[in-house]
Amino acid sequence: MALNKGFSLHTITNSAVSFELPEIVEIAGALTENTLSVNEDTWLCIQASPNKLGDGDVSSNLRFKEDNQKNNEGCEKWVDILGRSKGGIYCTSLPREQRLRMYIMNDDGTIDVFNKEKDEVSEETQILKEFLEKFGMDQEKVKVMKGASEHSATYLADMLSFIMVMESLYNKSSFTSTCAFPEIVKAGDERLKPVEKGGGKIWVPVEGNDYLYFTPCDDGKGVRFMTYSDDPNNLYTKLQDLLSLEENEAKADLRKIFTFCKAYNRWSDVWINDIDDALAIYMILNAYSHTELNGYEADIKRQIEEITSTFFQ
Repeated sequence: MALNKGFSLHTITNSAVSFELPEIVEIAGALTENTLSVNEDTWLCIQASPNKLGDGDVSSNLRFKEDNQKNNEGCEKWVDILGRSKGGIYCTSLPREQRLRMYIMNDDGTIDVFNKEKDEVSEETQILKEFLEKFGMDQEKVKVMKGASEHSATYLADMLSFIMVMESLYNKSSFTSTCAFPEIVKAGDERLKPVEKGGGKIWVPVEGNDYLYFTPCDDGKGVRFMTYSDDPNNLYTKLQDLLSLEENEAKADLRKIFTFCKAYNRWSDVWINDIDDALAIYMILNAYSHTELNGYEADIKRQIEEITSTFFQ
């Protein structure tokens, strides 16, 4: 048994829709192709933040450190997609300083949950263990999954990002609007300079790489970004509800997403940088696993199971 690593477009559609609804597109990985269907009606959510020139490095999904050509083509793809979306774009990447949990993968295939004070949160450790086992991810399989994480640790950031997608539908007041103009700063541009970061670290631009930065501007003159500004504890509370093996309001809200859209499209980098892309899909599946489903919900569950069936080989 091995991990089936790769970039994939996962699509879940609502077969019961008989009238026009927008599609949700969540970009959860670096862009390797330009086939995403995005237009002015798309509900676009991106796991990236609009960093300014001078901030140093950009969000991981906006770059390829190891490949100049992929990186520079990716910058062009991002500008194209952002330009096609005329509504507000929701940024669903939680800053590292607001990530309240660290999930450590141990050599024996267990995963421990720690808070910011580095204390283990035993109740959340147990909830995660039961969730993984529900979908066949026992300790032997977790040992294999561990290979997808460079440091044997994860923030489960993609799962939090999906919860922010839900928040963008139900709690728009949790987001703050800003406007910024995208600019690709080409490799060799004299404005690309090393930036001193906290702790004495210095960021140095990768030779040959272009960088996509964003300059704040007046509304209507650039891209309008909606950034999560509410208490991150709310996200972690909903994460526990969505991981639990019982029906609750958070799971019901997740299923209601398809009353807002005719399709959910997710660009994923499964197992490439972390384990959380795959676990985010299992989290969605979990919302369909503890209650009686109607006809279209059962069809959605079937589609999700088809996606998860590709994660291991």
